[in-house]
Amino acid sequence: MFAHTFNIGTGELAVILLVGLLIFGPNKLPEVARRAGKAMRALRKISNSFRDEIRNAMAEPASPSADAAADSDVAQDTDEASNAKLSTAQTQPKTVESRD
Repeated sequence: MFAHTFNIGTGELAVILLVGLLIFGPNKLPEVARRAGKAMRALRKISNSFRDEIRNAMAEPASPSADAAADSDVAQDTDEASNAKLSTAQTQPKTVESRD
């Protein structure tokens, strides 16, 4: 599975392990492999966390309080417009047509 991640064949993986064995020796090679595995695991965890944060930020609205404030502003504007129409209708004199 690891070899498929980096598109490395079995032969290339064997050469890499042989070079690692020659450089680090048989006693240190398991420790180096363990550290590399921990580093890869930590990197994957950080990557997944970052990806999830981006997805959540794009899926959620800006903030619930901003939406509630915008809704109340719209409701207030609508009420003010209704009140303005009502007050102008009440202050304008009614014209009576005379029938001569």
